[in-house]
Parts: sequence; C-alpha cells; structure tokens
Amino acid sequence: MAHTGTPEKLLTSLFRAWHDADVATFGALFTADASYVTGDGRVFIGAEAIGRLPSTHSLEGVRLEQTLEVRIHGDVASLLCKWSAPDSGRSGIASVIAVRHDRIWLIERFHNTNSS
Repeated sequence: MAHTGTPEKLLTSLFRAWHDADVATFGALFTADASYVTGDGRVFIGAEAIGRLPSTHSLEGVRLEQTLEVRIHGDVASLLCKWSAPDSGRSGIASVIAVRHDRIWLIERFHNTNSS
C-alpha cells in the first residue's frame, strides 16, 4: 500500500498499521531496501523483514502522539515524531526519512528511540 498523500499522512498510516498489527500494510510503506532501528538498537533491513515487526514486536495501542517536525526537500522528507503505547507505559521519539518516487511516498529510514 504505497502512499500518494503527504509525508505526514504516510506517518499516520504507518502508526495505524502498527496499532492494527497489519503486517501487509506496514511493510508496504517501506522501500525494498529500507532500514529500521528499534528502540533497543536492533536493525532490520528490507521491507519484508520490517513488515514482520508488528506481529513480532507488538505494542498494543501504539499511536502517533505528535509530529514535531516535517522538512521536505524535493523528493525527500525528514520527519520527527512522538509516539506512545499507554497500555504498556512505553513512549518514544522516531526519526523518519521518506522518499517520493512517481508521486508515491515510502519510508527509507526509520530510527526509533524509547524514552520510557
């Protein structure tokens, strides 16, 4: 499920797919060679490996709290956001690099940090 909207809507779709444990949608929001760094420092490479995260690293009730910053430079966007999972008491900050190919935004890099 590629995203033809804005980088902010791409981020919203990502957190919705994670919350819903929608593995197919989650993985489809990343480029084929994307990288994902978890809050505890594990690295996943490729949309297929990243797509399995919602089923293996469940964060019940995870949600996007606030988009702190969005910078768009042509076909590249950088985003910074706060997330939380109130049921588990976890929260954090994520830094995202998204790229646009033929009007479709996908995540190239996702770096997550746990703040609680």
